[in-house]
Amino acid sequence: MSKKYSHLPRNLDKLITDALNAGKVLEAVDAILASQELVGKTTTTAYRRIHEVVGTVLDYLTRSTPSTARASLELARAKTIVSYQWARKQISDGIYQVVMRVLDSVASRLNNRGDLIEVAERGRAILDALAVLVYKYER
Repeated sequence: MSKKYSHLPRNLDKLITDALNAGKVLEAVDAILASQELVGKTTTTAYRRIHEVVGTVLDYLTRSTPSTARASLELARAKTIVSYQWARKQISDGIYQVVMRVLDSVASRLNNRGDLIEVAERGRAILDALAVLVYKYER
């Protein structure tokens, strides 16, 4: 497990990595939906904002062909919103790390359109699973 994502349980960390890199999304979604501890202090309002912004960026990247500079800008905005909600203690460390993992993974594929689309679609599935989890177990 990488130090950067140390707040994630080891099995969930690996499942998310496998989902983003190898397409094993179903296993990751099942694990997320069973991980009530990820929710922690997360509020539905904060997660709704994150889901709206990050989901819009992921959808934009899969449905259009933005320049690398434009895609980087959109990802930077999304990361800023996620970091802002985390700094305000409106989302848990676990939710923060999963969403940032998705954004980092997408950002690392900006120069390969095929990989970018696949990872963004997988990331969207993870983002949606987190939404279900948050709405089910919010504080």
